[in-house]
Amino acid sequence: MRPKLISLCMIVKDEEESLGRCLESVRGVVDEIIVVDTGSSDRTVAIAEQHAARVVSVPWQHDFSEARNAGIELADGEWILFLDADERLDQEGYKLRQYALQEQIAGLFLHIHNYVGNGSQGATINPVLRMFRNLPGCRFKGKIHEQIASQIIERVPDAAFLMTDVKIHHYGYIHRTVVKKGKTDRNLRLLLEAIKEQPDEPFHRYNIGVEYLRAGNAESALTSFQTAKEMIPSPEISYAHLIRKYEARCLQALGRLSSAIGSLREAIGIYEDYSDLYHYKASCHLALGQFDEAKEAIEQALRLGPAPAGYHTEDGIGSYQSLYMLGQLFEAENQYDRAVEAYVEAIRLKSDLNPPLYRLFHIYRVLGREECLADLFHERFVIRSSQSAIKMISILIECRCYEAALKLAQEKLPGSEHQAMTSTVHMLKMLSGGQIDEMKAFLEEREKTRGGETDFELRNFKAWLRWIENNEKPEEESLWEDADIVIPAAYASGNKYAASLFTEQWRHEAAGQHPDERKEASEAISRALITLADQHLASIGGRQHVQTLIRSARTLLPCKEGF
Repeated sequence: MRPKLISLCMIVKDEEESLGRCLESVRGVVDEIIVVDTGSSDRTVAIAEQHAARVVSVPWQHDFSEARNAGIELADGEWILFLDADERLDQEGYKLRQYALQEQIAGLFLHIHNYVGNGSQGATINPVLRMFRNLPGCRFKGKIHEQIASQIIERVPDAAFLMTDVKIHHYGYIHRTVVKKGKTDRNLRLLLEAIKEQPDEPFHRYNIGVEYLRAGNAESALTSFQTAKEMIPSPEISYAHLIRKYEARCLQALGRLSSAIGSLREAIGIYEDYSDLYHYKASCHLALGQFDEAKEAIEQALRLGPAPAGYHTEDGIGSYQSLYMLGQLFEAENQYDRAVEAYVEAIRLKSDLNPPLYRLFHIYRVLGREECLADLFHERFVIRSSQSAIKMISILIECRCYEAALKLAQEKLPGSEHQAMTSTVHMLKMLSGGQIDEMKAFLEEREKTRGGETDFELRNFKAWLRWIENNEKPEEESLWEDADIVIPAAYASGNKYAASLFTEQWRHEAAGQHPDERKEASEAISRALITLADQHLASIGGRQHVQTLIRSARTLLPCKEGF
């Protein structure tokens, strides 16, 4: 029988939602799959067996190393690859078989892309030892954030480790998953137990800081990181650079920006090629209005580019994220053409990026240059599909660039899609301008011809019109969800309840339990206020210098999206 080259070893519990995708991602890469189940009550075991995994049940003893080692004991492969169910091996995972044939290598580092927030807000990137030779007696240690490297070196003192270009996509820290599984509480509980057993281990202090920071407790996180910094024996330790970065991030979150800059300056003295440090230093200077210092730091981050292998980093730092910040800096200095160039370059580096698009459209609209967007599309963007065009048009709509949206729909969308999108834009344009009679007639015509709008879209427009026309308080949930559209429209048409709706909408949305919900509510109200400010700009008349001043100030206010 052909010897097994790679054994995948996993520990799972109630992972029916994600396990199948994980196991599909290793098809053709591993020779055997060993799944240690610690008490699943869903279809996890059945899914594992459908993928030809060997499943062993092991009671959970609140010790990740113990569970992982139970799988290794059963592995026959020359190499051990370990993954969690909420991870997926990248499509280039086949390279692991090539790396495994290098006899002098004892372990392989893979780049873990950890997706956070709702999953679309970018990722942190961390090089982690995830594949190693199946050496006799070489087992994990640590109740949580278990480690294997020191055990390998103990058995093979001259062991060589290779930094590969293979990626693992990790979705376990998307917000809904963290809440559902109670990961933060679980991790903190295990880490506090680990500190009792090993009070002098700085790695535990560092990991506690990570959990506090993830939970939004910056003060406790800062204490943990500073304790870990004092305890580590050398800045060469693999996670030492992260302690420095996270210390600064905590200080920044606490509003102690000067202290954060001092911390980052000290860290740069040790890790001068670590672009993340310059990026965060720039963000602190920018927040303090120190534009020259911010520009110097962000340009250094861009010169360095993405952090070298071995550093934990964030996707886009040294490239598109840093360019996005540079664009914001140019906006703050009223250098709008340079801001546009920075945003366009950010989009060139990452074509599916939304935040720079919002900023671009935002600039063109508030500076009264919306008619120039058509030239921008032709000169700088390649729109190859209807889906791309609809995405661009949708962002234009959210930025109130209705004329540009109509033009793009006319040029890029076929018959029915064009008809549906243009009628929606027309209605939003009329609504925002308080043209209620015109919109009512237009909506009645659209209901007859059914030009492609869904029942949901037509129902929303009818609800908005009914409320504005009747001059009464709204009841429909959709009105609350689209406050930044409906409230300015109510003002434009003279609805007597419009003013009080700001307060009521805030109370309605701010009742949300999670900080993200409250943040979204405040942003919706901000956008509604911004739209109202735009509507009143015309009343300033010929005082061009006043209009310029207001529009310049407006570009600094929040728009739809950002990092």
